[in-house]
Amino acid sequence: DDTDIARVTSVFWLGPDASVAAPANLYPEIAERKNSFVLKIDVPFVPNAEELKHLDAVIFDKNIASWTNSELVEFEEKMKELRFDRRYDSEGIQTWIRKPGSG
Repeated sequence: DDTDIARVTSVFWLGPDASVAAPANLYPEIAERKNSFVLKIDVPFVPNAEELKHLDAVIFDKNIASWTNSELVEFEEKMKELRFDRRYDSEGIQTWIRKPGSG
């Protein structure tokens, strides 16, 4: 379906050496990378610089996150503050990428 296509497409935006965090349902798409991590989104959180300092990209799946709209907005605002750009957003799947050297 369209959501599955968006999940696969979300990885397209990543360079081959990018360190990436993605939720467990998307982890198979990035698992072969040298630096791939599971992003736990079962509990809403506000990203912080220390947790994301080694990441080049974060993939987020709104479809499996039971967050309120205000929690989603707070997440997105903090990602922008940490210099991540939302490069992809389709069917609830977002790919956030930080330009090298901006972290």
